[in-house]
Amino acid sequence: MSVRQRYLGLVLAACFVILSVGCGGGGGGGSSTPPATGEIFVTDDFNRVFVFSASATGNVPPLRSFGSFTLMDSPEGIAVDTAHNEIFVANVTDSITVYGRTDSGNLAPKRTIEAGGYDIALDPVSDEIFVVDLSSISVYGRTDSGNIAPKREIMGGATGLSIAQGIALDPLNFEILVANSGNDSITVYTKTANGNVAPLRTIQGAATGLNSPRGISVDTTNNEILVVNPGNSSITVYGRTAFGDVAPLRTIQGAATGLSGPGDNSVDTTNNEILVANIGNSSVTAYGRTASGNAAPLRTIQGAATGLNEPFGMNLDTTNDELFVVSLNPPSVTVYERTDTGNVAPKRSISGESAGINAPLGVSVDQVNGEIVVANQTSNSVTVYTKTADGNVTPLRTIQGAATGLNIPRGISVDTT
Repeated sequence: MSVRQRYLGLVLAACFVILSVGCGGGGGGGSSTPPATGEIFVTDDFNRVFVFSASATGNVPPLRSFGSFTLMDSPEGIAVDTAHNEIFVANVTDSITVYGRTDSGNLAPKRTIEAGGYDIALDPVSDEIFVVDLSSISVYGRTDSGNIAPKREIMGGATGLSIAQGIALDPLNFEILVANSGNDSITVYTKTANGNVAPLRTIQGAATGLNSPRGISVDTTNNEILVVNPGNSSITVYGRTAFGDVAPLRTIQGAATGLSGPGDNSVDTTNNEILVANIGNSSVTAYGRTASGNAAPLRTIQGAATGLNEPFGMNLDTTNDELFVVSLNPPSVTVYERTDTGNVAPKRSISGESAGINAPLGVSVDQVNGEIVVANQTSNSVTVYTKTADGNVTPLRTIQGAATGLNIPRGISVDTT
């Protein structure tokens, strides 16, 4: 199996979570206080979570890790509760496990709720956990434990849930939004919905343009829902209160758009733009937030000079107006001006034998410390560079070796707090 085939399989099976300062973790459990320099969280294929100091380098063991005896089994979603210093893990098989952020080793979870799921969301206002599992949404109290019935459960034929793997909470309007790839729909419920209830609203039908929707987000500033459809290489946008077999407010789709197997997107509310990384044609395309139709991108970064080849992950630095993109072939991190276009060489490119980048599956930009952190699949490593690094440079630090426990790392985040 090629790196690209394996990577695409992981994308379909896993949830990638970036824990920033705003949503990063807190402590609990029974370990030491986290270092002031921050921490790096890494997940792998073997039901484990590793935590390293943000300044770690060399063949060092993690600060702490959760291993095979922590009752994790096919972990898919992760959420961090900063107010109560806990980590919640949604395991596809049969459980939600809760840990203190500073817990370590093969210890039992603080609490286990015997119900599995694909994605998880925390509501600090109501002190509740929302878990989506293909055909149901279960709601538990934050401190619930054991084989207990959920406080509320949205489930049944009337709900319209079908292979639901993504969930978004709208805190301003007290609603739950779900993208259903099984029946090409978006279903919306009140935050307190319970039972075999029909959605408040359902967006579904031929007119909607939905095609295997997976990613969903709510733009409460502009009262819109943004959905990426890999099934037909499109971006569809709906009014927040839209329902029925309604055409999108806007659809970006067609030969002129340059969309081809979109793998990631980023909404830039500062500059009112949408940026998309396209695996199919090795490009990054940018559109106005209100773009519609078979519209040519505002800008397209594509061509031999760009260094892009099967790009997937991206990170937008609006402070410095730079775009960071990781490509699989060759493995690299390329940096562009946000406004770059055409067959333009990147401002900077980190690649080469000395750089130590191997099938990069995740990238995170640490604005506080001016660093780039990359998770590398084939070399089982985490490499760190200055944000201005360029060329075949040696990393500032590399976390790698038998003691680290890293094995096919794929999700990465930096907690600068």
